Amino acid sequence: MSSPSWIVNYNIISGALWSFVLVNTLLVAVLYSGYEVFDLTSTWNTLIQCCAVVEIYNSAVGNVRSPLVTTVMQVASRLLLVIGIFTILPDSPANAHWSYITMITAWAISEIIRYYYYAVNILSEGNPPAILKWLRYNAFLILYPVGISSECTMIYKSLDEAALAVGEWYKWFLIACLAVYVPGSPGFAAGISRRFQSTVPDLTPLKYEQNLYASLRVHNRPYLVTKGDEMILPFRLKNAEVGDVLNFHDVTTIGSRNYTYNVSGSIDPSIFTIKAVVVEKTKKPMYVKEITKRRNRHTRHVKVKHDYTVLRVSELKLNI
Repeated sequence: MSSPSWIVNYNIISGALWSFVLVNTLLVAVLYSGYEVFDLTSTWNTLIQCCAVVEIYNSAVGNVRSPLVTTVMQVASRLLLVIGIFTILPDSPANAHWSYITMITAWAISEIIRYYYYAVNILSEGNPPAILKWLRYNAFLILYPVGISSECTMIYKSLDEAALAVGEWYKWFLIACLAVYVPGSPGFAAGISRRFQSTVPDLTPLKYEQNLYASLRVHNRPYLVTKGDEMILPFRLKNAEVGDVLNFHDVTTIGSRNYTYNVSGSIDPSIFTIKAVVVEKTKKPMYVKEITKRRNRHTRHVKVKHDYTVLRVSELKLNI
């Protein structure tokens, strides 16, 4: 399922907002200290982080491929900080601690990378810059430990204030959250690592094969092609002219005589390149078509010309 068009704008705007969070927090941290940093930045940081509830909706309805459980866990853990600490406990000593700055910095950098990667990945039709892809799959190895340790520090330093400002029950609620945080963090990080590693399949068996084939979809019509094949599309491509080179990204299978790699959805477009040249855009010869109406069973004959587009696969290779 492809993402709706507004997702691109959402990612760009979200990346810009988190860029503001990063610059604003670091700049204020250089000029001020203690509670002043929190007072001057927490409102914006809270509002922008609360917008992340949209992520749960996108994951639930399939607008993005992020697992719903993972998304809910991440959003809930951050809302615990911005609502449970920033808003409910504004006088907590944690808000004047260095962990506030490191936490917001880790959040902001990870979100900037994530949102801009998603936006560029859609705009480039699955071919984002290598450096952006590397950051997306590797930066979390540093940012996640920094973020999770800062979050735990913030919660721990807020326990006494929670008991005084709200009640003992709230203190024990935060302790319970810490009890989930600490043992759950390694498994959560391992899950992220496995998910990232799973996006890069082992295609070594296909690397040295000469005759590759691919199963792809064009306007939800399946085609099985190899390099040099002609594809006859039973419709006219409006935005393509003869001689244009088209890139295909909706591919479900890539294989050879000895090995096949397929997925239930679409293969990551960054691991392959499939291009085709528009050879011809024309109509079939005039022919007679029967049209029968169900109500009166009246049959009439009309002369029609069927549009079609001819493509020739010029390139089919793996990017490994």
